[in-house]
Amino acid sequence: MIAKRLLILADTHIRDDDSTNPILHVIEKFIPRFNPDILVYLGDTQDCEALQGFNHKSPSLIQWSSIHAEISNVNKMLNRHESLCNPQEKHYWLGNHEERLNKFKAIYSPMAKLVPDLTKELKLKERRFSVHKQNDLVNFGKLYAMHGNAYGINHVKKNLLDYEVSLVYGHVHSPQMYTKVASSTRSPKSAWSIGCASGRNPEWLHGKPNAWVPGFAVAYILPNGNFNLYPINIIHGSFLGPDGRVYN
Repeated sequence: MIAKRLLILADTHIRDDDSTNPILHVIEKFIPRFNPDILVYLGDTQDCEALQGFNHKSPSLIQWSSIHAEISNVNKMLNRHESLCNPQEKHYWLGNHEERLNKFKAIYSPMAKLVPDLTKELKLKERRFSVHKQNDLVNFGKLYAMHGNAYGINHVKKNLLDYEVSLVYGHVHSPQMYTKVASSTRSPKSAWSIGCASGRNPEWLHGKPNAWVPGFAVAYILPNGNFNLYPINIIHGSFLGPDGRVYN
C-alpha cells in the first residue's frame, strides 16, 4: 500500500526585500528528497506589508511597488519549487494577508484598478494550482486543511471542536496540537497548528516574548484516507527530517 506524500508550507510572509529567506532555503534542501505528491501553500505566502493597517485617510500613499516586488519574489519561489519537485496536486490558499488586497478594493473602489489579481500575477492557473480562500476547508484523505482564523491559547482545541474533523492550519505561527477521541467509535480526531515558513519576529511586538516558531509539516496519506502528520520545527536554521537526515 503506497502512501501519498504531502508537503505543507504556511505563512512564508514574503516581502519586497526577500531575495533570500533562510527558512525557505533550508526547507528547499528537503523538498527534492521528500518529493511530494501534493504541495500545499497554506496562506499568507505574501505579506502585503504595504497594506498593513492601510492608511484610511491617505490611501494614495500606499507603495504599490512594494506589493509588486513581493509578487515577483513569490513567483521566484514558485519557480524554484517547480524545479525541485513535480507534484500531482498543488494547492494555494489566500490567507488574511492576501485578503488585504480585497479589503482595499472594497473600501476604495475608485482605486480598484491599482489592486493586482494574485491568481493572474502568480500564474496560479497556468501552474495548475487549486486556489482556496482563507477559511476554505479542503481534505486530503481524512486530513483537512485551511489557513486558519482563531487566536488565543486554546485556538487548536476550538478549531477541532468547531470543525469536528482532523485538520491542519497555519495563521498563528505557533505549533500546537489537540486530540479528542469519540466515545462512541473510539476514533481519534486531531488538530494541528504548524509553524511559519519564515523567520519573522513581529516588529510590532518590539522585542516582547512570542511563540512564533519557524517550521512546516509533512504527511503521509494512505488510499483509505488514514494519515500520519509530522510537524517540523526549524530551530536556529536546522531541523531533523522524517527521513532521519539533518538539514541546515
